Amino acid sequence: MRPQLDLCYTLRDILYLFIGAMIGGGLVLNGSVFQGRSGRAGGLGPLWVARPGGSTSRLLDQASLFVLEKRLRAGGITPVSPGRSDFWRNHPDLTGPWLQDASAALTQTILSSLLLIDFEVVIIDGSIPPQIRSIIVDQTRAEFVLQDLQGLVLPEFRAGQLGPLARAIGAAATSLNAQYGIDRSALHAAI
Repeated sequence: MRPQLDLCYTLRDILYLFIGAMIGGGLVLNGSVFQGRSGRAGGLGPLWVARPGGSTSRLLDQASLFVLEKRLRAGGITPVSPGRSDFWRNHPDLTGPWLQDASAALTQTILSSLLLIDFEVVIIDGSIPPQIRSIIVDQTRAEFVLQDLQGLVLPEFRAGQLGPLARAIGAAATSLNAQYGIDRSALHAAI
């Protein structure tokens, strides 16, 4: 877990995506967590992305675990915790297409984000087993390099290491940083 937290100190610009019941994320810009004016920067779930077939929907309607659970229920399966590996092994006919759809939607989200900010690293994390995170990262990277990347620099793709602990650690780190961290805006204003 420590190497994941150290990324904020060694890399300048990171796009962090977290797949949970919903999907969200965070931004590290110039080595600092960027929360934006309202504290919601990086909340990418409402971003509109294309669906297979040409229609559009929000990222959270394609890449969240809520959507996967809906698909399982529609297939007559009562979902168990997606944090368990057997959940993914037991229903590949339903989880496989969701993984493809989620990766395609994440690809579009990352591409849109890179048009605004030149991220060094994209981290994909979530309340899912580590091997599933790795599959999503690999599929997203493979889909990403097939896109028109003219004018963009390919970021490094990494699987997150925090998993379901990410939200609690992020909340604690945000609180500690607000209380004891360096206020970079005040520092820049003083210069």
